[in-house]
Amino acid sequence: MTVYTKFSDHFRESYKRNPQSFFCRSVIRLSRLIQPHKIFLQRTMQPYKSFRYRRAFQQIVHTAPRPCCPQANCEIHTLTSHSHVFMYLTAIKSFLRFFDGRQVAVVVHDDGSLTKRDKELLAQHVTGMRLIEKRQADEQIASYLHGFPLCREYRDKFVNIIQLFDFFLLSGSRKIILMDSDTLFFQKPFKIIDWIESTLRENLVAFEDHPKGQKEFLGALGCDFPPHICISLGCLHKDLFDLNLIEDVLNKALSLGDWDLWTQQNIFPLMVHKKLGEYQALFLDKNKYQAFYYPTEKGVVFRHYVSSTYFSRFDRHLADAQMILAQL
Repeated sequence: MTVYTKFSDHFRESYKRNPQSFFCRSVIRLSRLIQPHKIFLQRTMQPYKSFRYRRAFQQIVHTAPRPCCPQANCEIHTLTSHSHVFMYLTAIKSFLRFFDGRQVAVVVHDDGSLTKRDKELLAQHVTGMRLIEKRQADEQIASYLHGFPLCREYRDKFVNIIQLFDFFLLSGSRKIILMDSDTLFFQKPFKIIDWIESTLRENLVAFEDHPKGQKEFLGALGCDFPPHICISLGCLHKDLFDLNLIEDVLNKALSLGDWDLWTQQNIFPLMVHKKLGEYQALFLDKNKYQAFYYPTEKGVVFRHYVSSTYFSRFDRHLADAQMILAQL
């Protein structure tokens, strides 16, 4: 357990007992002083975080390769980076161990930082996977976004927006699973397996109690879909994707302020809502598929750690990963 994690736990317990204590008030004052420098501090910490991620998860290279099926009618897409390669391999192997290699294809999107060695490791450990390199993707997506200037501008602004555009536009199947690198599967995901094999017209999405800005975003745009979608995990039909809708939403969103990383996630409820006449939208059980909070240890199928944003969760992520690695 890191010093940061111990301190965070101590603060939470102290705040529950007496939020007005000298200790709690001092921490809150300090956090307010630090807040204007948050981005600088995050960038300063990034090399250390990258080193810890790679070192902590590198045991995955000693586990057996897992096959996938490039011809499957369902693809699982993930955007990953040099820092997260070992973390991603742990996540995807925790998922693939519950499949026979024929049900799902694996697609990895390079954020531009993957090295030659990273790419070799990915191909070696997930046999049959498809890697989409950043330069290749940029060229292909440019043609798709011709005539959609706001979409093109938004994708160019943040590398993470690959999850919104590239996952759908570069998919070769009609069913798409979205999965983040900082995730793990603990048990066989029967709900997802049923969705892959079913002909039912359903979209499955992970539930988050309070995804950042989603309630306000949807309210401002007049959408009454429940504001609880987290794109750390989702099972979606490709024809959900709507460039005209996204261009229109981005235009309206400018009146609410500039776009940010969370705008992407908050667009998904709008796309799901528009297709409700064609597809039923179902939230995955938040106790089994834990997208942000961990309400229970019993019956957990999936967990998202938000490690890139909340470094305090790293210890929990690593402890769970060690358990999974022992099973692979």
